Amino acid sequence: MSTSNAAGPLSKLSLFDLSEHDLPEVAGFVAAQSGRAPGETLSHLTWLLLENPTRSEFGPLGCGVRSSHGALVGCILYLPQMFVFGQNPVLMLGSTCFYVDEAYRGSGGALFLKFTGAANQSPVFGNSANAVAAQLWKARGATPIPDSDHELLGVVHWPPIVEELAMRRGARPSLARAAGTATAWLRYVRKLSLPTDQESELVRLSSVGEASELLRTNLSNYLTARRDESYIRWRYFSRRDPSIAAFVFRNRRTKNAVFVAVNERVRGYRKQIRSLNVVDVFPKPETAALAAMVAALHKKYRDRTDMIVMRNLDAPSRNQLLEAGFRRRDFELPNGWLLDRRGLLPTHDCYFVPADGDWTI
Repeated sequence: MSTSNAAGPLSKLSLFDLSEHDLPEVAGFVAAQSGRAPGETLSHLTWLLLENPTRSEFGPLGCGVRSSHGALVGCILYLPQMFVFGQNPVLMLGSTCFYVDEAYRGSGGALFLKFTGAANQSPVFGNSANAVAAQLWKARGATPIPDSDHELLGVVHWPPIVEELAMRRGARPSLARAAGTATAWLRYVRKLSLPTDQESELVRLSSVGEASELLRTNLSNYLTARRDESYIRWRYFSRRDPSIAAFVFRNRRTKNAVFVAVNERVRGYRKQIRSLNVVDVFPKPETAALAAMVAALHKKYRDRTDMIVMRNLDAPSRNQLLEAGFRRRDFELPNGWLLDRRGLLPTHDCYFVPADGDWTI
């Protein structure tokens, strides 16, 4: 967009706080920008924003931009979340659904400035930033959330993955699909080599009470999400997403039982890749225990997923999975950013998981 074209519309924009009454309009705008169905988007935002148990801790739903004609042309929504360090609660404000209509892209900076202005009261974070948003975070003095610059992909079935790689390298769809189909007959494609442990146990949790009882006994020395009953019910037992599943994992290497949560999504240019996303693991497991946990998930889901997706792993855990055959996929810039102007948070010992904020929901 040229400067001359931007000057007209940008000179008559108005920035305003969003309330619950604006949600249907916001959902329509987000749906148009993201390519999702309007009804699906409204349902998702109702759960994400209005049913959020921490919503009462923060007023507006977000902020928006209107054109001179009154149309909503940009928004950034607020996603408050309670964290805990030791036993001390810390309110943090996350961001979600940062969209600006193409003709008004210059207003994105004003929206982002208004959102990050909340950092004067509490830390703010985001963990679904694309390359453009990441530059805004960086310019505001934010620091990357550790290990948010990549993801690890454990390929279970290669054909849909090879098809995607062929498309990204410029192949026509028909040729890409043929390449993926041919992969099924290849014997040299590396398979995952995860540890086998007959004593490992992965049991699905059927109720909020079971999960809460498990998590109540686990304290952490890290800055991490406060996994109280209201959070667990909202995130994992709201029945909004039938693919979400919560488990308890035990084996010889785990000092304590480990809470594990996953969801299933589709990826790829034609949604041909079924991915299993590990969205929460708590308490943070030892490296060997994490590999055993992933092996248990692989055994349970191998007939219904094409790859296992892991994020926010520290170096020892990452290296263990790379040795087991996982592939590293780097992002252009980190997806996760944290701005703590008041110095309320520890400078290290942070344990973010994909379920925090809106990374893989």
